[in-house]
Amino acid sequence: MPSSFPVKSARFLFAAILLTGITFQLLRLKFRMFDSIPVRTNFNAEEIVRAERLFYGLAYPAERSVNCVKCHNTRQSDTLNWNPDALEISRNYLNKSPDDLSGVLLRPKGKKMAEVHKGFQLTNEDVVLIKAFMTGLLTLD
Repeated sequence: MPSSFPVKSARFLFAAILLTGITFQLLRLKFRMFDSIPVRTNFNAEEIVRAERLFYGLAYPAERSVNCVKCHNTRQSDTLNWNPDALEISRNYLNKSPDDLSGVLLRPKGKKMAEVHKGFQLTNEDVVLIKAFMTGLLTLD
């Protein structure tokens, strides 16, 4: 009678590979691993308007909305605000990639920032557009 060892081993190996692949995909989605956000420099008028709407929290329904301007001023203010303004962030991220900005927005390291940014849902394109909007603020400064 032939041994079932090779069949059981093959099944186990197949299950292990399948579980590894599923685990990898889940981690990749959760932490955006290995998803490099493309760097773009040219934006049409519609994209610029969408970028501004994203920053002001007007692009998505309320439950998914991210209102950056709530904490990050886009103009000089005489009111004390502990948060960096959009211009300061723009200067800091001007020569950095959208991946870098995405990391700070979606996986912040600081305790308070992680608390405030918890639940943010931004697509790669959203991050690129927000970066474009903030970069555009520098030209107005």
